[in-house]
This record gives sequence, C-alpha cells and structure tokens, in this order.
Amino acid sequence: MRTWGATSCMVFEKSLRLSQPAAASYGPGAVTNIMQVDSARFDFAFFHLNFIFSMPLMLVLGVVLLYRNLGIAAFTPLLVMGVMFPLNKMLVKRLMNLSRETSIARDARIKVLMEVVHAVRLVKMLAWERRIMDLVRQMRDAEMRRIARFKAFEVLNGLVWQGMPLMLPVLTFGAFLALGGILDTALVFSSLALLDMVRIPMNLFPQALQVVIQVKVGMDRI
Repeated sequence: MRTWGATSCMVFEKSLRLSQPAAASYGPGAVTNIMQVDSARFDFAFFHLNFIFSMPLMLVLGVVLLYRNLGIAAFTPLLVMGVMFPLNKMLVKRLMNLSRETSIARDARIKVLMEVVHAVRLVKMLAWERRIMDLVRQMRDAEMRRIARFKAFEVLNGLVWQGMPLMLPVLTFGAFLALGGILDTALVFSSLALLDMVRIPMNLFPQALQVVIQVKVGMDRI
C-alpha cells in the first residue's frame, strides 16, 4: 500500500516537471492511467513475490519427502512440469504482450475522455454528442477486446496449472506401479499427504507469476 501511494506521488510530481512537448507526447490519459492502474499493481506485488521463491522450495521439499515413499516415481511431478514448461512459457509471453496492448488501449481511451471533458462546451455547441459517444465506444470496445483476450489466456494458464495437480496422484502412482512398486494403505495415504504438499506450489506459483508479469509491465511503463 505504501509503495502504491509513493509511486503515485512520484509519478504525479514528475508529471508536474515535464516540459510542454514532453507532456504533450504522453498526454493526460497515459499519466492518469499510470497513477491509477500501473501504480496499483504494487499493492499485491510483495505478497505474491514471496511465492516466487517459497513455492519452488516447497515443491522440492515435497518431492524429496515423496522420494522416501515412492522412489523414482516421486519425480513424476517435476517431469510433468518440465513437459508443460514450453506451453507455460508461450502463455506467459502472450500474457505479457496482451497486458502491454491493454495498457496502450486504455491510455488512448482515457486521453479521448480527457479531451472531451476539456472541450465539452464546444461539443455541445456543435452538437457532436453522438459522434463523441461513437468514438468513445469504439475506443472502449477495442480495449475490451484486448481485456477479453488477456482474460482468456489467463484462464487457460490457470486451467493448465490447476488441472495438472489433479492428475498428479494418478500419474505418480501409475509410474510407481509401472516401476514394479507395490501399494498398500499406509503408503497410499502418506503419499497423498505429500502430493498435497506438492500440489500447493503448483497451484500458487502460476498466480504469483501472473501478478509478477503485470507488475513488470507496470514498472516498464512507469
């Protein structure tokens, strides 16, 4: 919260010192968007940033403990993550590009709205209300299309990482049986508890990664 407020104040103070050509190149929409949207991304950044370091450690610890129960089959979660890494890399890259495109579209819409507010008397005198409404609606529709694509890829990324942990018990026990292991009640229940420990970082890590991506885009814009 303090970082959010400090960043907003810093951007506002910097905008007051911009020269006229520099201020015109940014426009009121970009500055307002940076203060209200990009700076607000720091609000959850530090909370999720801890997951980037703690979740891989928790995953490794869970696999080590699982190795004591299932042997080589305990590395099945790491193998699944390795297989899904190219898809995750593609989704992360696409999410970052869509986040940048959404910010640019939002800047353009806010710039038009600010110009309309400043020239509202002229708009009323010339009876341009319908034209201005159509223009703003077009800008908003373009922004919403980018937001929809961003959310679609965000949901796909979540489905990939949320769906994989559900398959971990089947894949892990299947690998254990294929390697000649014998399952009993004590082994199954203790291994399921350890698989829950492995499932937590696999669920939380992609969420943290999405937040970090948005913070990275916001930092580049600031």
